Amino acid sequence: MAGRGRGRGRGLLSSNVTAVTPGGGDYQALLVKLGHLRSAEEEKNKEHNENHNAKSPSPAPSPSSSAATLSDVEEALRSLQLDADESDLQNINQLASDAARSGEDLKKVSEMIYKKCLGDRDFAKSGAIICHHMAGIEVEGTKFRNCILSLLQKDFKDKEEIRKTSSVRFLGFLATLCQVFGHMRTAAGELFKPLVSPICESMELILEQETDTTADECEFLALQLQAVGKELEDVGSERLGKLMEKIRTKIVNNSTSPRIRCTLLEVLECYCRKFEEPPNDVTRFYCDTMADILSGMVV
Repeated sequence: MAGRGRGRGRGLLSSNVTAVTPGGGDYQALLVKLGHLRSAEEEKNKEHNENHNAKSPSPAPSPSSSAATLSDVEEALRSLQLDADESDLQNINQLASDAARSGEDLKKVSEMIYKKCLGDRDFAKSGAIICHHMAGIEVEGTKFRNCILSLLQKDFKDKEEIRKTSSVRFLGFLATLCQVFGHMRTAAGELFKPLVSPICESMELILEQETDTTADECEFLALQLQAVGKELEDVGSERLGKLMEKIRTKIVNNSTSPRIRCTLLEVLECYCRKFEEPPNDVTRFYCDTMADILSGMVV
């Protein structure tokens, strides 16, 4: 029983000495020898790490992260909760970065994130934050930032057809467009000013009189404008002003329902306040008015 628990060092001992007695001179010599062996090994490892760090400023990925695959990224995105915190999003970012070993891989990662946003517009903000963290990644000349912008550009060109085919997908596109504008930045850390016009044009598509505008679409438009209104005002005030003209026209149109009028009037007030938080009495007014409308008390 006395020998149990020493198996971990048995190979080293048997290869260097025969039998030793604790407390004896040979035993003390062995401890010194083992100390020298460990010191030599530690010095060797230290030298290896210093040489490696001199060649590469970034730490080597752990075995688990370096073995990440595109399937791992897809599974992680699928299981990500809407209330994911910053650490969850950073983990996705790291996983996606490790899995993208080629330019084609990077394109596929961008498509996975974009697809997730389209299918679940509530995820668009989280998706845009992931895009912001990955924006500067470049593999084989392919830039992640450009991959996402290309996907948005393609759907913008097809926005009318997308809206006719699927309102869910159209609103997913609009959410992603707005949230990418609100969170992702250029290499210089600036807002993507070229996205201002696509955002406004996509919103105007909802407001056009000849289209069958739904209250859900207008309420979603209102949420997105409240989210990125300040940024739109900062870099595209003139274009935003034209969008507000469309909103005013929609409000005064006889065919506009009270629910849509109430929603758009609140947006107009937000614009007049420079998208600052409203006073409590204003918030209460719109909540009460909308409740009356939905209950049929206002027609």
